[in-house]
Amino acid sequence: MTYESLYAALDINQKAIILKSNMKTILKTQDEIDEFYLRLKNDFSELNIHRELYKFRLEQQRNSSVIEIIYQEFQENPVKTLSDLFNETIVETHVKQMYKYKVNFGDMLEIRRKNKGIRFGDALSRLAIIG
Repeated sequence: MTYESLYAALDINQKAIILKSNMKTILKTQDEIDEFYLRLKNDFSELNIHRELYKFRLEQQRNSSVIEIIYQEFQENPVKTLSDLFNETIVETHVKQMYKYKVNFGDMLEIRRKNKGIRFGDALSRLAIIG
């Protein structure tokens, strides 16, 4: 199953850009797309789609034995590195917020290591130096 066929099977609106982006970020392989579809068990409600996608994301993060992200990757492509680390859609604005609130990548790695299910925004808010 492709992303497009998944969207069609689930009747996902063309304007659901964030949901589609999150699906592409979390469901990286054909097998993962197929497994996700089967987990929905013919309940294609918006609530169930989001619930199962969230569960899928958490399972991936919990099953990740070693996170091998190096600082050089972050320097070369911080958006991709953070997206891979938190397994969610990250945009340039998120990276700018990190710098604005004086949050360094090492601290983000550490908080993610301690809590594999944490979302980027939650990690940023815990580490942010405001003022």
